[in-house]
Amino acid sequence: MKKNVKWIFAGFACLLTCFLYAIPTDATTPEEVEEVKEEWYDTHYYPTDLEKKKYNFFEILDIWNPPLDLLLSMPSEELAALMQEHPTMGQISNYYSTDGTQDYTTYFGFAEINSDIFYELLRREDGITCLLEEYRNSGVTEENLKEYVSPTEYFQRWHTETFGCQFIRYYAHLFTQEEYELACQIIEEKKEQYASMSDTFLYYLDLPEIEPPSGEAVGSIRTDYLFPEEIQEREDRLAEALLQMQLKESNLQTQAPETEEGDLQTQAPETEEGDLQTQAPETEESDLQTQAPETEENGSQAEASEMADRDAEGVAPETVEDGSRNKRMTAVGIIAGMVCVAGGAAFICRKKNRN
Repeated sequence: MKKNVKWIFAGFACLLTCFLYAIPTDATTPEEVEEVKEEWYDTHYYPTDLEKKKYNFFEILDIWNPPLDLLLSMPSEELAALMQEHPTMGQISNYYSTDGTQDYTTYFGFAEINSDIFYELLRREDGITCLLEEYRNSGVTEENLKEYVSPTEYFQRWHTETFGCQFIRYYAHLFTQEEYELACQIIEEKKEQYASMSDTFLYYLDLPEIEPPSGEAVGSIRTDYLFPEEIQEREDRLAEALLQMQLKESNLQTQAPETEEGDLQTQAPETEEGDLQTQAPETEESDLQTQAPETEENGSQAEASEMADRDAEGVAPETVEDGSRNKRMTAVGIIAGMVCVAGGAAFICRKKNRN
């Protein structure tokens, strides 16, 4: 009987696997992700109301990173304020060491890898200073934390305060002398603010005793958890985005003088004799010029319509193919499941006949 139960369980597991494999899924394309990221240009804030069933975890992390050209153009103060409201900030208190204590380094490593905002601040000369100032000006106390009606807002402010406190602890060895002095001032100010807090809050807001800079050379990119090849990959992406921005700006600058020069030439005064000589030809020439663009425009419109028709013809087969593929996968899963069930039943009957 025990063997029969094992075979029944194995058949059920196989059936479940085939069924899950046969479920059709709508994968998100990179173009759809980039389309959502376009919201950054209008809002300068994390896109909200994401369909979490539509995007996987890594796609959501990408959406929460602004486009690189926008990232490079944003001031450090704005980036520091955005980092304080990062949607993943709640994870900072989710990690523990083997001895049961909080492990904040896991979140900082996660942020360096997945947050372009955090990485950009760590590579800017004033980035750490802006993060420290954000923490300094938070004004969080136990009393005003209780004033927040929304649990989401309450926990966001609480996790943000924890982030600022632990950032000083784990990044102090990368501070410059000026940043070290600023951090020491903030620690003294926070001690007064935290004096009336209960032990529950102070467990997370354990202000550190930091050491002054050792004098050793610190790189311009002050990350603590990335490998050199990961840093190089990020820098290559940012360098390419910066180059595209410079090319776009140079194109705009070269177009402007040409337009001004053309305007000046068209506004140049003509003599009366030149007017008399050129009036008739200009009329005929203008007629020819106005007719030619119309012909070209009509041709471009025809080409555009042909391209649209070709695009429509190209999209339809893909859609049909996806639908037929999903149907085939579903049919295969159902057939495989039925075969497994039939085989299991036949095996059980055979065992009973032998007994």
